[in-house]
Amino acid sequence: MAYQEPWKRVFSELIELRGGALQVAQYMGALSGLKRSLDDWIPYSQLPAYLSLIADLGLAIELDCVFSRLPETQQSAFGSRYAPTTRAGGRSLSSKEVRALMNGQPCDGSNSDFHFAPGDEVHVVVAKQPEWALQTLGAAWYPLVVDNRIITKPYGDAFRLGSALGYPECCVRFFMEHNQWSTQNQFAETLKASRALSWKANCLAKNTRWMLIFHMPCAFDCPATLEYSGLVLEEVRRFDPAYANSIEAYLKQTVLVSNERLAFTLGSARKSKSNRISYINVKSLQEFIAVRDPLHDDYFNALSAGDELLIEDGTIFIWKNGEFVRAIETSCDQGIAEVPLVLDFVEG
Repeated sequence: MAYQEPWKRVFSELIELRGGALQVAQYMGALSGLKRSLDDWIPYSQLPAYLSLIADLGLAIELDCVFSRLPETQQSAFGSRYAPTTRAGGRSLSSKEVRALMNGQPCDGSNSDFHFAPGDEVHVVVAKQPEWALQTLGAAWYPLVVDNRIITKPYGDAFRLGSALGYPECCVRFFMEHNQWSTQNQFAETLKASRALSWKANCLAKNTRWMLIFHMPCAFDCPATLEYSGLVLEEVRRFDPAYANSIEAYLKQTVLVSNERLAFTLGSARKSKSNRISYINVKSLQEFIAVRDPLHDDYFNALSAGDELLIEDGTIFIWKNGEFVRAIETSCDQGIAEVPLVLDFVEG
């Protein structure tokens, strides 16, 4: 990409404190009030400085809980492959601990029985208005591991959380109807509902530093999504024009996606008369995912070994210099429905 670090202004400090460049555009949207709220995970060791920065920015914040890495014995908890978030054990914060942390005091033996470990993160909710942060906090909980099983949140909380985060209502309702990993593939449903593919609705970069939107749109030309993402991009441009240009360039790519955990960009992709897709390189869109799908590396290695592909009857056929390399068989009955699609956001 044309854009290079160091980051400008206050966001260089934000990125250093939170330990990465995810959600930078979302913070810019929250600052302007365009984005109703966002949730994030902040390293415990950086929390005092992060809280100070959020206060300086004039944003409201609520502390939720502590996320700790699961022991290896629980990494294979029943249903863990189908959990949409990173696999971590959660622990709630007491009101006494929250007060201490918000006042810049460490949680130690004087106010807490909990001992933070290296790598522990605090789940936070940030918003322009205090009531927005509180509303989001009331709905923002994630799948938990209890007795070595994944326990998911109530169905209705998806609508509450999506609304609190400011996602378009049409997209929240579509998500609730079609985001059923074992029986449906939302990207396939979204494509069917689309008349065109706009790069402004490219949500597949949400696990990269070039994320513009985090929600999954009801269509890749959803008017509400296009309006929102356009406004956020202009807000980014106001802070940092070079970063805004690089976000746009990154989103204008061709993507091969099978499900939410298997998505890859195809560099310089072109479609031939035989419907094969040629490409010069492959990059994963899961670079910031702590625990990748078991099939991720197989997909990546197979695609990287070729320069041309064809999707036929749910199978991805791969060639290199005209010679057949291998085929990736996909399935819809192994827990997460795989529906391979090539989505071209270059021209949209």
